[in-house]
Amino acid sequence: AAAFAVFVLVVGADDIESLAEGAAEIEELSFQLNRFCPFILGLYLSLTLTRWWALRVTALGILLDSLSNLFLLVTVYLPGDEFKAMRKEIRRLNMTLVALMTRMARGIEELDDLVVEGYLTQAEMSVLSDTHLEERPMVLFPVILHMCSEALTANQVPPPNHNLFQVETLA
Repeated sequence: AAAFAVFVLVVGADDIESLAEGAAEIEELSFQLNRFCPFILGLYLSLTLTRWWALRVTALGILLDSLSNLFLLVTVYLPGDEFKAMRKEIRRLNMTLVALMTRMARGIEELDDLVVEGYLTQAEMSVLSDTHLEERPMVLFPVILHMCSEALTANQVPPPNHNLFQVETLA
């Protein structure tokens, strides 16, 4: 109502009746739009959530499943205290891989805070700093596979069982 009063003062009070009729039409239009807006917002929200879930399942879900399966295999095939440090290192690299994937998706180039948080060593950060942002997560897969291969050989696990590790790291 205050906006209408200001409008009347600015335009002038010459044709107040036509202004009142126009205001009624604007109020009717506003009423119709207010009824329509929640429907459009619901469609937008549904589309956004559908896209997010598809991204989660097709991209991140596959990665997280692969990493958890890999760690399960490491735990099953390499039990005992002699492999405890290696399991801890693979867990750290798995978490680093997820952090690097998240950074890649967000376009974050800096790695210093990953060193501070313990995800990366200084040497790993210097290697990854020279790598393109999109390739950084992929650098860790061969490192993890090499660690697993060395440990499997040391634990005398037959080579056909190495394939399970290769499938999870290269999937």
